[in-house]
Amino acid sequence: MRPDAIPLIPLTGGAYERGLTHGRVCADEIHQILTAWRRHVGPPGASTGAYQEAFRARTNFLKGFEDHAPHLIDELRGIAEGARVPFDRIFDLQLLDEEWWFRQLNPQALAALPHHCSALALRTASGGVLVAQNFDGASWMEGYQRVFHHRDPLSGFDALIFSLPGILALTGVNRQGVAVCVNSLVQLDGDASGLPVVGVIRRLLESADHPAAVATLRSVRHASGQTYTIGDHQTFGAYEVSRSSIVEMAGVPGRPAICHTNHPLANRDNDLFQTATAGDTPERRLARTANSRARLAALEQGLGDDAAYSVDGAKSLLASRQDLDHPLSRELGGGGEVIDYTLACVVFEPGPPALMHLAAGPPSTTGFRSFICDIGVAPARFST
Repeated sequence: MRPDAIPLIPLTGGAYERGLTHGRVCADEIHQILTAWRRHVGPPGASTGAYQEAFRARTNFLKGFEDHAPHLIDELRGIAEGARVPFDRIFDLQLLDEEWWFRQLNPQALAALPHHCSALALRTASGGVLVAQNFDGASWMEGYQRVFHHRDPLSGFDALIFSLPGILALTGVNRQGVAVCVNSLVQLDGDASGLPVVGVIRRLLESADHPAAVATLRSVRHASGQTYTIGDHQTFGAYEVSRSSIVEMAGVPGRPAICHTNHPLANRDNDLFQTATAGDTPERRLARTANSRARLAALEQGLGDDAAYSVDGAKSLLASRQDLDHPLSRELGGGGEVIDYTLACVVFEPGPPALMHLAAGPPSTTGFRSFICDIGVAPARFST
């Protein structure tokens, strides 16, 4: 996608009203995404219908929303009505990370699990904070990259959210400067009635600052293992979460930075994964994390260079393809569905004012556009 073609969709009002606008504006795309997602879901060779029935029967993620974010159910109902789609189908679409986590219960499906996302946060040479990531997804998502600007005058919620039509959030930054990036950790145990990742992201983006966001992170039951990299204009941190524990990550030694990919570094709440992989040889265990470990090494090496500590430096680091087998910027190959494709690169400046720099594709081949989140200010400049 050309950077100047990234659609920005303004959503104003209460939760249901913003959802209704979302659904109406994106109705065609939502129908297309639901069709594409249905082809993608589940382990290879599984009956999609039977798999989804089993997924629903063994989980109750709606309870996570009811307990921790009921207003987001209202927003989802608005999306469903606006797009003329049954609520259950829109709800299922929110469960990308939860479906990956559920899939790991099937040992035969583990080899097909995707490696998703490379994230970092740092303090720049001038003293500011950056939070950034490559958001890796599946090739069926290509062309649907969107920025949603939420504004709720009653609650004060005001945030720029990168996502796909029909999905509450993939990453974002709010007007107060709280930025959130995520990495999936399917190895960690999830809570089958916890709050899904998209709901956690949205709750974090309702926070006034980094400490409030961390308090929210610790207050909810988590449906999926995940790393949340959170920053504001003063500080940042990364947190590995699972069903029963939250562990704050150590930073890059000797550097004002932190980074993460897709294997747990400190959280050991992984009984389900250990059971599913009990027959692995030591070599197979290493092979499962080879991609994630290589990308983490590339981030750590890049963050050892002073040149990385700026907006342009972070963009350049995330655009790296130095390791051709396991690049940070993951481009589409020829033919077939790709499950490890860099759908977008985001670099957040918490500000004030808060800025989102977004490349709607691999940053090694895609230019950036910049958006501003401030009181009464529309999306800002375009840059490459």
